[in-house]
Amino acid sequence: MPITIHRVAAFADDTYAGNPAGVCELDGAWPSDATLTRIAARVGLSETAFVTRDADGAKAIRWFTPRAEVPLCGHATLGAARVILDRDGASRVVFRTREAGPLAVERDHDRFTMDFPANPPTRASRDADLEAALGARPRALFRGFKILARFDDATAVSALRPDFARLAALAPSGLIATAPGDEEDFVSRYFAPHVGVDEDPVTGSAHTVLAPYWAEALDRTQLVGRQIPAAAPPSGGLAWTDTDASAGRPGGVVRCEARGDRVLLGGTTRRTGTATLD
Repeated sequence: MPITIHRVAAFADDTYAGNPAGVCELDGAWPSDATLTRIAARVGLSETAFVTRDADGAKAIRWFTPRAEVPLCGHATLGAARVILDRDGASRVVFRTREAGPLAVERDHDRFTMDFPANPPTRASRDADLEAALGARPRALFRGFKILARFDDATAVSALRPDFARLAALAPSGLIATAPGDEEDFVSRYFAPHVGVDEDPVTGSAHTVLAPYWAEALDRTQLVGRQIPAAAPPSGGLAWTDTDASAGRPGGVVRCEARGDRVLLGGTTRRTGTATLD
């Protein structure tokens, strides 16, 4: 049967284009992983969220890049919440996940807030191979859920031009480059060539690492981060209707609140189109 795909730009407003995600609601049991990957590849965005109901009626969510399933994805969760809450006229939804536990999303007018697990990183020693892949030496390196490379300023982060083939082998869970911001508390970029996404425009899961890191570094719990990708987000490979994918410049703002073992991530969304897969 035909499948409807919604496209939602997460962490997007009049200034920033955000990160477009595909959202696909399924009826019944999960298709095979190969089928879900094939659909995500046809959608052609960095991630597509698939949502269905478990046997007990709870909403379950999974996320796929055009190449592989990922254990956690913020912007596609935000996109899925926008589609479901628009349809249901509700203000809160909870998704059941395979690895990340329950994820709640609350809506307050045009702002959405996700309650995610925090993933604080641990200080690590220098890695010459990783520095060569990045083409720069960070001030400090951290490991954990994802690798975090701390730089001195936003200019150094913006200037990075990684060797993605080398980085894919050295950072099997992705790499975050970050530095203090000028207008925001911090800036970041996120590279995930290991799952076929060289650079993700705005990454919620990366902020589960960034929020606890910067909360400790700056000694406060409420923070504003801006992701500054080198290029515009992908537009997707389908024939989209009602398309509005060009508003704003690349990147987006993520409002963070560190709460111990949890982190709240907030942002706005724009629905930018639908498409049908036969």
